[in-house]
Amino acid sequence: MIELDKKFEVLQGYYICGKGIKTIARESKVSKTTVRKYIREYGAQKDEILSGGSKSEIILAMTEVPKYKKREPGQSRVITPEIAEIIKNCLKENERKRTLGQEKICMKSIDIYELLREKGVQISYPSVNNYAKAAAEKIKEAYIKQTYEYGEVCEFDWCEAKLMIAKKLVTFRLAVFTLAATNIRYGILYRTEDTQAFIDAHIRFFAYIGGVPQCMVYDNMKVAIAKFVGRSEKESTVAMKQLSTYYGFWYRFCNIRKANEKGHVERSCEYVRRKAYSRVSEFESEEEAQMRLTETVGRLNADKIDKLELERGAMLPKVPDYSSIVRTNGIVDKFSCISYKQNHYSVEDYLVGKEVEILAYTDEIVIKCEGEEVGRHKRTYENHVYILDIMHYRRTLSRKPGALRSSLCLKESCEELRGIYEKYFRSSPKEFILALDLLDEYTVSQVESAINILTEAGATVQYDSLKMMLGNKTYEYQYDENNEIEQACEAQLKKYAEVGA
Repeated sequence: MIELDKKFEVLQGYYICGKGIKTIARESKVSKTTVRKYIREYGAQKDEILSGGSKSEIILAMTEVPKYKKREPGQSRVITPEIAEIIKNCLKENERKRTLGQEKICMKSIDIYELLREKGVQISYPSVNNYAKAAAEKIKEAYIKQTYEYGEVCEFDWCEAKLMIAKKLVTFRLAVFTLAATNIRYGILYRTEDTQAFIDAHIRFFAYIGGVPQCMVYDNMKVAIAKFVGRSEKESTVAMKQLSTYYGFWYRFCNIRKANEKGHVERSCEYVRRKAYSRVSEFESEEEAQMRLTETVGRLNADKIDKLELERGAMLPKVPDYSSIVRTNGIVDKFSCISYKQNHYSVEDYLVGKEVEILAYTDEIVIKCEGEEVGRHKRTYENHVYILDIMHYRRTLSRKPGALRSSLCLKESCEELRGIYEKYFRSSPKEFILALDLLDEYTVSQVESAINILTEAGATVQYDSLKMMLGNKTYEYQYDENNEIEQACEAQLKKYAEVGA
């Protein structure tokens, strides 16, 4: 790179000493092209001054440091067409996620770099970063560095995660905890950001770390703050007071629009979500999505196990788990269902018109009548959905077999059970309704196996034949060493074996 004093040496040699371009280039060790360039620039600037141009600006231009063109990100020598294609595909995937509102789980340059290294590509992070995005200088906010003791402070926050579940876009609320002293993180997915999910998240987190932090830090979330009193005073919700009293921790809230007051968890929300879902965001079930999150959290905390022991040693002692169950009562309607949060869940059909107890968990709905369980379903967070179990309607279907074919409970049954009905019992619904009783003792797979044996033998698939087939159990013989008859028989057989040998 030519320096300012070299530029003056070129100009002085040409204009003052009268040297030629070749001589100047040889003595100053600068290329002839560069020498010509600065002589030409200086001549043009001087002519402009003589013709009445702005003297101060032109003199400044004459004495400024030489500038060189920077290579654009796309001109990197280490970025081969194959590498460029991988990076472009990642950026295209980011664009697709943004159109779906999933911008918060887009891959960053560091994620693309890690992906390339995993593929065996030898490349530096700056090369990937320069190619993937244009440089943009931003004025960053200054922060006051804080120090925290082990077990002292834990920060909590919610963030959004949009994932594809069974080819359907679902919006989740991701609850994230971060221990301020060590940045140990924990996360769990929920479908709603309500009080029940808030309490359940704390129960799971305290069980995960095996203790209770002395102080919890929150922003101004509705599940924790009941109302504002004045400009800075906040009144917490009853659930917040009960939770903190039970576990023994104290809590504080951030000032409005001051996310930096819980900066650890603000960063963790983005970090955990991106590490878990930036590469893989499509799953067959919600359980699969949660499993990936759990594995990611375990991987991120893997190198902090020793620090977790230090955190746990300074925390409040662990107490038995708090309860997040919501208990309420409901009346069973004419479709033998109870209603909870605009959704309907079936119970045994003899309970129509009766009052039952509803136990709502974050992932399950359990219905009881006089202490006995009469229904259990996976909870749905859609609206106006019927969740039915065909086993609850056997009594009614036995009296109305014609209603089976178009019934919603049949359509909501598992694919295997529907297949059995369509293939073997479509013309005999009464037999199918009787066969449902077999599911009290056997699984659908066992019933399918029995059907296969009957069809291979050319027998008719009916309730009685299925019951007989499933009732024929083969038991493994067990030798009794204390039985004298068995011992005598064994000795006799050995003698025959010796004679035959």
